[in-house]
This record gives sequence, structure tokens and C-alpha cells, in this order.
Amino acid sequence: MAYARTSWVWVAAGAGVLLIAAWWVSAVWHDPTVADPAPYILSAMERCYSSSKQSPCYRDAAKDFVAKFSPAAIATVFAAHESEKSIFEFCHETMHYAGQESYRRLGNVAAALAEGSTACFAGYYHGVLEGYLTERYATGMAGASALAAEVPELCGERSRFQTDKEFHECLHGLGHALMFATETDLPASLRLCDTLSSPEEAGWCYSGAFMENSTSSTNKDHPSRYLKDDDLLYPCSILEEKYLPMCYNLQGLYFAERAGYDWQKTGELCALVPRRWQDYCFNAIGQSIAGSSRDPQTLKAGCETITDMHLRGMCVVGLVGAVGERYEDGIFRAKEICDIENVEYKKICYERVMQKARESGVPSQDIGRMCADIAEEYRDAVCAGF
Repeated sequence: MAYARTSWVWVAAGAGVLLIAAWWVSAVWHDPTVADPAPYILSAMERCYSSSKQSPCYRDAAKDFVAKFSPAAIATVFAAHESEKSIFEFCHETMHYAGQESYRRLGNVAAALAEGSTACFAGYYHGVLEGYLTERYATGMAGASALAAEVPELCGERSRFQTDKEFHECLHGLGHALMFATETDLPASLRLCDTLSSPEEAGWCYSGAFMENSTSSTNKDHPSRYLKDDDLLYPCSILEEKYLPMCYNLQGLYFAERAGYDWQKTGELCALVPRRWQDYCFNAIGQSIAGSSRDPQTLKAGCETITDMHLRGMCVVGLVGAVGERYEDGIFRAKEICDIENVEYKKICYERVMQKARESGVPSQDIGRMCADIAEEYRDAVCAGF
């Protein structure tokens, strides 16, 4: 069951806030020669999937899509065809590029963001901020001190967003964008995240910066300077303690890539992390598993490769959290995993799903139906407060 999403309307612009009317940008997205975007988009995505140079192909395809269709129309096609491999694996990357191109065409952060949605792990929103900061700072349009002053204004206050999820996605996208603007200078990007108004907001920004460092698929021409083949714990091993939870979490995504997405081998790499921080790394294994399949049994089996019961629980939490983020109906897909989860993990699994439901603004009637379908022995504990 899908539920309604709303676009961002209020966004920071310098020291103020802009409200952009939808009609102002509607005329930008229309090609009368293409009546139905789905066949056109799907054909291009399939060509890129078979290409020997996938990332440049998806970048060019995204530019073409944005020239012909609205960002909302592109996201709708992706959501309707998410089971196809070229969409399932590459819609996030493609929407990053679409966001960058939308900002380039409109020249206005507020206008570009107002056209987007959270489809494909909110890749579009991330791309808009990347496009803006790359243009403004990497090209010398403003200096480092101006960047530090502007960072807190780009996402602004929580009250500007309809849901916690949308606010968090803006902050996460900001972290990605700062890595673009600083030419992948991770410590500098983290310090810029620290200019945000709370540790929680900074943490979401850290997540984008570390993700760009560890697994970026949209900046391959600027490879990370903060990964070492002979030191798998780097850069976490050189950073202040406040950065370590998120660093080791995102390092887990890097470990998954290094291990060829063999979950048992990924767990062995996470076991190298200092014990205090291992929960974060094993949580990331679950996040990685979420992108490997759409089948609940297959996803559940991924975490079962971890033998330590506590760490397997961290994997389950990461798995259902990421599934909840990935799809338009992700909360309901995540609950399906909890329904078949082993009894030891059902409670923490349902708790994580309900947390994501709250953050995502799932309508109360849908939450009520979801809670009614949870076994009675867990219902009171996990649905309290809904």
C-alpha cells in the first residue's frame, strides 16, 4: 500500500526562505513529441545497464530525461518499474544526476527541490544540493568562509518540511554535496556539517559525507582520498570520536563492496572494527542487503549469515530501516520482513519499522491497519504512542 508524499516547498535561500509556485516551473518540463515517458525512460535505462560505461551513460540519460520530462514523472516511472534490474540497481544514481541537471536548468535551489520526491532513496534531492554547491563553490563563485556561513541555511529548520524523513534527506544530501564542493575533502566536509544547529542534524550530514567517501557512484572522476586498501579502518582510525558511529556505519557499506556483497565475508570485515563500534558496521550490512533483492525471504537470509545474535539483530534493524527508505511503500515491505523474522528479532524489527513510519509521515489510518496486523504479543509494545 502506497501513501501520499508531498514535495518540499519551503527551502532556505541565503538568509531567507522562498515559496515557489508550481506554475513557475511547470512549463520547463515538457516535450510534446513524447506522450508517455515510461517506454522512453525504460529503454534508455536498459541500454545503460548493458553499457560498458554505465555511470557516464546514466549521467547522459538523466540529462536527457530532465530535458523531456518533469522530475516527478521520472520518479513515477522508476517507482512503477522498480522490479526491473536496471531500475532497481541504478535509479538512485540516475536521480542524483537528474537533481544536478534540474538545478542547472532552473538555477534555483527552491524551484528544483519543489519539483522532486523521495523516490529512489531521495537521490533527486541529493543531486540538487550537489549541483548548487558544486557550481557556487567549486567554480569560485564564493569562498570557504561563505560556504560555512551558508551551510546551516540550506536545509534550515525542521518546520520547513512536511516530515522528519524529508528533513533528514535534505541533511544527508547536504553531506553528499559538501564532498562535491570540497573536492572530496572528508575532514573539511565534516567540519562544515558541524556548523548545523544540533548534533542530530550534523549526524545526518555526516552520513552523506561518509557515504560519498565510501561508496560514491556519482563522482567516480574524483575518487576518495580517504580510503586505503592496506588499512580498512581508515579514515575512521584518524577521526575524532564524535564522527566514529557514522564513520563505521558507512565503512560497512565499503566493506560490502570490498567483499563482493558476500554477507559472511562482510561480517568478517566488520569484526575487525573495535568492539565499541561494531553495532554500526553490522547495521550497515543490513542496509547493503536491502539493495540486493526484493524478496523478503532472501533479505532475511542475508542477516542470518551473522552468527552472533546481538550483531544479527543490528543487521535486521539496518535491513528493515533501509527497505523502509528505499520504496514508496517501503514501510509495508519492511513489515513483511518482520512478519517472517525469527522470534528473537521480531520486537526490534517491528520497533524499527514503526520508527520509520513516524519519520515518514505514514497516515494514522495506515499505521492503525499495520498495527492491527501485528501479533498481539508485540502489538502493545511496538505500537504504543501511535
